[in-house]
Amino acid sequence: MLSTNVLYTALLLLYVTTEVFSMSNTASVFRITPKKDEEIKVLYSLDRDVDGIEFWKDPSGINKPVDLMVPENHIETFEYAMKDHDLTYSVLIVDVQKLLNNTTRLKRSKNSENFGFTRFQTLDEIYNWLDNLALAYPNNVEIIVGGKSFEGRPIKGVKLTFAPGKSGVFIEAGIHAREWLSHSTATFLINELLTSNDQDVRKLAQSFEWYVFPCFNPDGYAFTHSEPQNRKFRLWRKTRTPYATYDCWNEEFCERRICHGADLNRNWGFHWGGPGSGQNECAEVFAGPAAFSEIESKTLSEYITSISDKLFAYISFHTYIEKLMFPYGHTSAHLDNYDQQYTVGLEAIDGLSKRYGSEFDVGNIAEILGRPASGGSIDWVKANFEVPFVYCYELRGRTKAGQMYGFVAPPSEIIPSGQEVLDSLVAMFKAAANYYPQLKRTSEAPLHGSESLQLPLQ
Repeated sequence: MLSTNVLYTALLLLYVTTEVFSMSNTASVFRITPKKDEEIKVLYSLDRDVDGIEFWKDPSGINKPVDLMVPENHIETFEYAMKDHDLTYSVLIVDVQKLLNNTTRLKRSKNSENFGFTRFQTLDEIYNWLDNLALAYPNNVEIIVGGKSFEGRPIKGVKLTFAPGKSGVFIEAGIHAREWLSHSTATFLINELLTSNDQDVRKLAQSFEWYVFPCFNPDGYAFTHSEPQNRKFRLWRKTRTPYATYDCWNEEFCERRICHGADLNRNWGFHWGGPGSGQNECAEVFAGPAAFSEIESKTLSEYITSISDKLFAYISFHTYIEKLMFPYGHTSAHLDNYDQQYTVGLEAIDGLSKRYGSEFDVGNIAEILGRPASGGSIDWVKANFEVPFVYCYELRGRTKAGQMYGFVAPPSEIIPSGQEVLDSLVAMFKAAANYYPQLKRTSEAPLHGSESLQLPLQ
């Protein structure tokens, strides 16, 4: 059997001599379960050294599944590495390109009133819809701008108010550009909080002021929509800030290149640069050259600070590993109000499971992932402001029938994902009221105005 070092060298030579990766080739996603550290190193070498091979689900320890996307022109390299190290694997997604094609076939409407939830919306469509909400419901909807992007886009959201003086719930979505289901789940929740006549939803809506940002990373999200059938674009994760780096093959030959973006969920100023983040400018988890180096995280952190004394909860949406996580990511130690968040989290995932049978795990980030992940937004919020309830939903990654889609959710998943998350939030805040009796008093107050809220959606 080849040593790991020899395999690294072979893979690197293959990468250097292979023609430029063509995004016209299809790709498959494989699931591998490493049984020893040496096998994890092999997977990292494939992700690092072979252009186009990349993790969809990172290694998190021995006997923990890893998802790896492999383009068609590198299947032979992948299979060689698996055979050489006696690694078994299964196919999760046969053809990523087919998923991409099916996701983007629906024709876009020029009429902003035809927003709906039957397809994924562009950034401009989301922002136009938010503007229209503010015009239609001036007493309930206020446009808020939480920050700006490297390319000069505003980070736009809405504040929903049904009664003044309530505590705040902050909803963050789309910090990773390719996770389209997170953006659509946020917009679905805005619509339901405004228009639902369900009594539990009305009580939830009117118990808080809501700060909802469907797209924390507008440059990245716009980039994914610029060529949505090209996986180089559609599967973009980071911001779009350019960073210069050098690839050196030996001491005498180095090549300068530009890698775009930092991982916006590794760039926050709590345990920045710690375990689970990257220092390589081209890495998917590149934490940036410093905490808050990205203008998105810097400006958003300033906005969050300005309203921090109002916040009762902070909710973040990601995809696709079907977990409910809470701080912290730098350690698996049970810190702050761990027991309280865990208990409320159990009620939340139970509520989520009722409608479609989705099964989520709950715990802090490091213990759920099986590895640390430092520098995230929710850790920074929890550590700095002691917000009572701070959670990250890793949304569904497969259909009810069990068909895996990972980051490339079909539009038919938008409504089911939104529905089960809304069910979960209802259960979450009912459980939270056991610790904060004033929430029970708020939820028992008379409901106002739900009949008048009718949003024109198709």
